[in-house]
Amino acid sequence: MRLAVVLIAMMLVLATGVSAYLLLQSCGVRLPFSAIEITVCETDDAKALRAEQLAMDAANDDLLG
Repeated sequence: MRLAVVLIAMMLVLATGVSAYLLLQSCGVRLPFSAIEITVCETDDAKALRAEQLAMDAANDDLLG
C-alpha cells in the first residue's frame, strides 16, 4: 500500500513538472500533441510599429505645444 502511495505521489510530481514546462515556456504556450503555439512574444514587425507609433506620438505632442 505504501508503495502505491509513493508511486502515485511521484507520478503527481512528474505530471506537475510536465504541466509547468508546457505552460511556462519563455514566450507562450505550445499546445501538447500539436504544432499550435499561442505566443505573446513581440515580433520584430510589432516592435518597429511600436517605435514608429511612439515617434509619431512625440511629434504630435511637439505640434500641440
